[in-house]
Amino acid sequence: MRANKRKAFTLMEMLIALTILSLVLMLASKGIITVLRMHRTQEATTLTQTKIRRVSEVISQEVRGAILGGLADSPYPASDTSLSFALINGGAGYPVTAISSGAVEIVAQNLAAGDLQVGDNIMVTNKNGDSFIASINAINGTVKHTISFNNCVTGVSYTPNSLLYKVKSIGYNYNPITKTLNYKIANQAQQPVAFDISNFQISYIYSKSDGTTITLNSPLLAAGIPQKYGQIAGDDVSLVRLKLDMTAEAKDAAEHTISRSYSSQIGLVDTTVGAGKNVDNSQFVKVKGIKVCN
Repeated sequence: MRANKRKAFTLMEMLIALTILSLVLMLASKGIITVLRMHRTQEATTLTQTKIRRVSEVISQEVRGAILGGLADSPYPASDTSLSFALINGGAGYPVTAISSGAVEIVAQNLAAGDLQVGDNIMVTNKNGDSFIASINAINGTVKHTISFNNCVTGVSYTPNSLLYKVKSIGYNYNPITKTLNYKIANQAQQPVAFDISNFQISYIYSKSDGTTITLNSPLLAAGIPQKYGQIAGDDVSLVRLKLDMTAEAKDAAEHTISRSYSSQIGLVDTTVGAGKNVDNSQFVKVKGIKVCN
């Protein structure tokens, strides 16, 4: 009988020990799960913040490189959710000797094969700041080259010190329905560059001559072309900065939505202080806006 009592007592101890162990493991697992959830939430937060900061940095870098600080009307129209501009893409500053409907004439004595080719995009600007972008249809000549393009009523007349640049037209556009930020190079397919963007807002900051600024949700327009220079309430103004406000979303470990916002300002090239000086140092180019011929 004593042996049976000892055996039963030992079994009871085992049951108690197992119960205690189960409680300890349950509490420990809850703690581990909590820590893992916190880690996943922190990781999602960090990745979201990093993503929008990186997107903002890429856009800022490209906009700062916009040729002569001018904005364009294609591949996307300028608005509070889209932006277009041109980057130098090779040859720059070829002197233009004539501008006619559908063609320009340039002087390029050392124009090498491949410098300008059929299909390349060019930007022509005169000393008044009137500019257009077109795609080359044909190139003829030796020292003086006639560059032709189709389907473009430029509205840009020749002036001394007119220049031609080889450029790449690019743009960014936000789709609030899909929460996607898209990127497009002219004549190429649109590409998504950022997902789960719940807000993307562009503001246009114009400066008066006395330094005070006016912020608009869309740029000043002339015939649909965004203008770097213009008037607001009778005051002469110039577009000096863009402001980007972006918010991105992600899911945490509990499938709750977390969001992070980032704001930045982008200074535009001021062509009135030398950045756009012509080759003979006689004229500063003040690009008003860039018409894109599609």
